[in-house]
Amino acid sequence: MRHNQGGTNYLLFIALLLIFGSVSLANDTGPSKADSPFFQPGKETLLTFEEHKLVLYLPLDYNDINAAPVIFFYHGQGGHPSTDFFQHVTGSKGFVIVGMSYADEPEGEVLRGQVLNYLKIEFRRLARLKIHLKRELNVRIDEKKLFVSGISKGGWFTSDLLDYNPRPWAGAVIIAAGRREITQETNPKNLKGKPIYIGAGETDTNRHSAERAQAFYRRCGAEVTFEIYEGLGHSAKADSVRLQQWLADRIKTTDTDSQDSAD
Repeated sequence: MRHNQGGTNYLLFIALLLIFGSVSLANDTGPSKADSPFFQPGKETLLTFEEHKLVLYLPLDYNDINAAPVIFFYHGQGGHPSTDFFQHVTGSKGFVIVGMSYADEPEGEVLRGQVLNYLKIEFRRLARLKIHLKRELNVRIDEKKLFVSGISKGGWFTSDLLDYNPRPWAGAVIIAAGRREITQETNPKNLKGKPIYIGAGETDTNRHSAERAQAFYRRCGAEVTFEIYEGLGHSAKADSVRLQQWLADRIKTTDTDSQDSAD
């Protein structure tokens, strides 16, 4: 009796497929590591968080053992989320940098109540972002060393966030901007001892606003570093030695007033 060798081989193939296919499915516990977020020190990564684009940068000296300070950086008008400026200032070391986008802003003439509500929403978004970085993306961040910063529009927004609630921040960097009294919700005494860097170009139209802001924060007892960028207009100075030193000093110290939550 002759056997159909082709048919036998086909049946054997199907049997093996079922066996190994079952093993593969039994061992499939979810996405592979290759499908999980991976961030390489010294590289930027574009993220989408709650339908808004962000840029995450891990410093060259980042590791999985030591939690790193974080700079949340807000760009200027017409800009986009970026970490380039603080990469340059920090020498790409020491700080996790998050290039922030803006949540949906109120349009037209805005009343004080709308501004304060917008800031409240932003603080809640920052709190969720911090949790997302830690729990979902496994980024090791030092919750006692969270810094808020911005240039131009981002500088004004930084002072808004600082005035509204200074407690979560270990410090602030305000460049080419000042502060708006409309956003002050906190007791000025809560700013006592808060490290704040303010910089403005020599011919910047926002220079006088920056000078008034540094005077206000000094009256509140904040530790203010104020710098005029000679020969510059409405721009930042990435090679500022004073800003570099200010940031280096922040790594060495922990602000005892900073909180673990941004809400």
